[in-house]
Amino acid sequence: RFAATTFIAGTVLCCSGVAAVVWTVRKYFEIDSIEDFGKLMRHQVPHQSNRIRSSIQPGLDSLRHFASSTVPQTFNSAKESLQSSSIYQTISARIQRASTPPEPDPLPEKDSSAQPPSSPPV
Repeated sequence: RFAATTFIAGTVLCCSGVAAVVWTVRKYFEIDSIEDFGKLMRHQVPHQSNRIRSSIQPGLDSLRHFASSTVPQTFNSAKESLQSSSIYQTISARIQRASTPPEPDPLPEKDSSAQPPSSPPV
């Protein structure tokens, strides 16, 4: 019962929040229909995204440079220390043995002197 009540309350709060955002956007941008909203977004989004992209580009460039110079070194040293560990060697050997298909059993040689069984007379 408590779970149902809290679920309903959460749903009401969520729907109220969405309605408040829709009402605020309609009043602020003076929008009367979905078509007007679409026209506004087709105009605003490219302008805003270019402005945001140009403001964060220097930070992204420095982050990419830092990541490309630091991460491979750190990764390679961690990889080398892992590969030199005895646990890695044991697991690697077990995986290798498990992935190698077993050799087929050799077929028994046929005795050329043996006669095929004769069928009983009918």
